Amino acid sequence: MGPIAVLDCLEDARRQGVLAPLSLSRGKSGSSKLGLRPSASQSLSRSLQESRSSSNPELKSLRHSTSGTNPLSRSSKSRPLARTKSSVDSACTVKAEAHRSADVGAATVDALKMQLVSRFGNLFSGWRQALDLDGNGRLSFGEFCLALRQLGYGGNLKAAWQALDSDGDGFIQLRDIDASTDEMISGYRKAVAGHFGHMLASWLQSLAKDGSGCVDRDTFARHCDLIGWSGNVDLLFDSLKNDRSRRHMTLRDYDVAAAQAYLRGDYGMIVEHGTGVDPKTLTFMERQENTFRHRWDRMLSQQEQAARSERAALAESLQTGAKSIDDLKLLLRCQYGNLFAAWRQALDLDGNGRLSFGEFCLALRNQGYAGNIKAAWYALDRDN
Repeated sequence: MGPIAVLDCLEDARRQGVLAPLSLSRGKSGSSKLGLRPSASQSLSRSLQESRSSSNPELKSLRHSTSGTNPLSRSSKSRPLARTKSSVDSACTVKAEAHRSADVGAATVDALKMQLVSRFGNLFSGWRQALDLDGNGRLSFGEFCLALRQLGYGGNLKAAWQALDSDGDGFIQLRDIDASTDEMISGYRKAVAGHFGHMLASWLQSLAKDGSGCVDRDTFARHCDLIGWSGNVDLLFDSLKNDRSRRHMTLRDYDVAAAQAYLRGDYGMIVEHGTGVDPKTLTFMERQENTFRHRWDRMLSQQEQAARSERAALAESLQTGAKSIDDLKLLLRCQYGNLFAAWRQALDLDGNGRLSFGEFCLALRNQGYAGNIKAAWYALDRDN
């Protein structure tokens, strides 16, 4: 209330005879006080309250609406809180329904399979690229949940796990996702193991033996005929080939373990494949020979021998010199005109009319003879 309203109240009180004549009295402290009659202070207080109420219409309406009730009672406070809680719950329900209606991700196992086929081309490619990321051929529950969340799966993960893990072994494998695809891949790998031993040998000796590193559909079909696999070649080729946009298949598409073995030089894949023999049936020396170290050293020795044989075969194919006695005589005639001139100028260099074995070897090497010198010596030294 402002000072003007206070003055108006004082004026009304004076007119009604409530306010004593304006006289100032001093108290003990020396301060001045306005003299009022005994009943004047109560009347003045009521006047101030009425003036304050009339000047605030909102307060007046609030008093009128709460007349006869206690504004601080428990029921009047709980009713607005209940209404607020129900409105919040309804808003959350509407928002959740809106989110569910806007979610277009897979929510069932069948929808998940359709999503894998639509995104990756087939179930085996989806298994390798989206589910079995570490390549060990099985999924734990944690790996399964992480993979499905990455795919945007909107259904119940635990229910999907229980639906796929039908045997209850605690892992999900390819046969749990699609049994026909697992049968096709397993049958092909068994055929490769029976013909080549392992997948890397199949790639190096049959599919990519030209060293190109890429295999097309026709080459893969001929390879399947070679190993005797009679399934759907086109479906198998598309399943092994991860990228649908490519027309060829690489070693990593063909088999991840084989690609890793090739990079580390393990052409026998002895890290992935054991001996296949029960150690209890072997003797002490046989167990020592079948340790990883010995098998690795044998593999390296075999590789070195094969490389040496290839180099020798290449060097022999590049040789253009004489390789037999008849070729030697023909070479001498072509180079010196006749055999006597060749004898004096190429063979009997000291002119004593005869050749020892050392002189014979030196002369033939000088002529570029590529055959067996010892065999040629015995063929010419008939009288020993």
